[in-house]
Amino acid sequence: WCKSTGFLSMLPEDANARRKEVLEKEMEQTQVDKHFHPVDPDSKPLPYTDDRYIKEAAIQWLIETDQSISAFEHPSFQHMIHLASRATRSIKIPNRKQMHDKIITLFKMQMTKLKDCLNI
Repeated sequence: WCKSTGFLSMLPEDANARRKEVLEKEMEQTQVDKHFHPVDPDSKPLPYTDDRYIKEAAIQWLIETDQSISAFEHPSFQHMIHLASRATRSIKIPNRKQMHDKIITLFKMQMTKLKDCLNI
């Protein structure tokens, strides 16, 4: 009668059986195949080619950060723009603390390399 009418029995045996069924489903090992999908080679995102938007964004960055116009010619800036233009997903820009920590780590690595090079 409970199943035919959709009644949810709260008897201890029934509640324990439902709980056990849920736990068994959660403990079941899943396969990785469900998470992967075949990729169509034609569905790759096209490289960003509209120069107008890139130029406008670069000029706005230059003005708002009070940079020299020669910053655009710097190889590291061009390398950064080249890498960003090839990204297929959005790029997560680190916050100030993360950048500070990374710069300190790079500095310490450079000092260690310099120390090894000079044999001090």
